[in-house]
Amino acid sequence: MAFVDNLERGAMLIMLNGEGKSAPRVLCGKCGRPLLRVFTTAGARRVDPTLLEYRDVCITARWLGPIPCPKALDAKGLIDQLMEASRR
Repeated sequence: MAFVDNLERGAMLIMLNGEGKSAPRVLCGKCGRPLLRVFTTAGARRVDPTLLEYRDVCITARWLGPIPCPKALDAKGLIDQLMEASRR
């Protein structure tokens, strides 16, 4: 069974840095660093139907000194959704 078909609530992160077939190199369009692919289980998607099977996000916290990449703010929303789905 694929991870995304699991009925338990969960998420798995893979760094898209080009290591192996399961991690193609995908870079952030803003900061140029590798993205993370966040896979969510069927259980998490059942609790929150707005969650996608997978989504690519940037998590670069220090882009311009202490300033995070603007695209990293998208990851915050996804993390909040995952946390809320785990609490229900």
